[in-house]
Amino acid sequence: MFDKRWISKPEFLGIIKEGWCKDDAAGSRALLHRISNCRKSISLWKRVTNQNSKKRITQLKQKLEEEGLKLQPNRGLLQAWKWELAEAYREEELFWKQKSREKWLKEGDRNTKFFHGSVQRRRVQNRIISLFDVNNVEQFAEGSKGEIAVDYFRQLFTSSKPDSFEVALEGMLPRVTAHMNEVMTRPVSGEEIKQAAFSIKGESTPGADGMSGHFYQAYWDIVGPQVITEVQQFFESGSLPPEWNFTQICLIPKKPNPSRMTDLRPISLCSVIYKIVSKILCNRLKCFLPSIVSDTQGAFVSGRLISDNILLAHEMIHALRTNSNCDEDFIAIKTDMSKAYDRFHTRCSSMVHRMDI
Repeated sequence: MFDKRWISKPEFLGIIKEGWCKDDAAGSRALLHRISNCRKSISLWKRVTNQNSKKRITQLKQKLEEEGLKLQPNRGLLQAWKWELAEAYREEELFWKQKSREKWLKEGDRNTKFFHGSVQRRRVQNRIISLFDVNNVEQFAEGSKGEIAVDYFRQLFTSSKPDSFEVALEGMLPRVTAHMNEVMTRPVSGEEIKQAAFSIKGESTPGADGMSGHFYQAYWDIVGPQVITEVQQFFESGSLPPEWNFTQICLIPKKPNPSRMTDLRPISLCSVIYKIVSKILCNRLKCFLPSIVSDTQGAFVSGRLISDNILLAHEMIHALRTNSNCDEDFIAIKTDMSKAYDRFHTRCSSMVHRMDI
């Protein structure tokens, strides 16, 4: 995983340039190939330099103690080591801040212990001790728990291979106009791609390549041209490279001590390049959602909340009971939609296209 502490290293910019531009003489290299070279350069740099801030803190403390016990300590050396120790403390705090995922508290006030405790607490909460399989047998081995998860998602996302969607779309009138199509399908500009890249949270968990948003944002001058070129190629061809869609699934417990797959909420850890494409699509689509989605729909549109419908229903019933202007002239009718919903769900369930994992 890309470490935010590396950005402050003066020599790290050269490491990124070396890895990114490697093999340029052999011709154009794909984005993922360049990222792989950067990872190799970073690994080599870490092996030849001491980047573990915790070890550096211990070593610097020992040096300061030994030098301070001398009859005539070197003042210049002590001052330099104190500056290095302060920098090591800052890096250690930044490391645990990045791992803690805490958004409300900033680094800079020696909050390392809090961030460390937050990480430990989250690890305990997210720990999956055991899972029950389809035969209701509790499994404790890591391999067995992995097989249970794979079988669960394979069954959930296996495609039913529908051959027609006309039944599901029957009775739906077109809402997307020719002008909307023209705007949403116009060529993607480099500035649009850059804005999408910089709108991604830098500290969000990266995908399988380990490169977070911080990497792309801090070194955009180096990586930006290749990112723009390949994203534009995707929108022109409509073909998504399989490597971009490689996603890791992380299971988040819905309750303490989960024991079944239904107690876990899966989240997808996508690569930054995948998020950039998604951001561009969402930014274009959200401009037209208010005119496409019905006014009675309370979700999926900026400025609307699904809880507004609940509050509105609550206020209406409350007014019927307490407001004299309502309780005599108005009534509320509750319609049972369960049967209609069952018929709709039965019709649409056969049309659902699922991803084969």
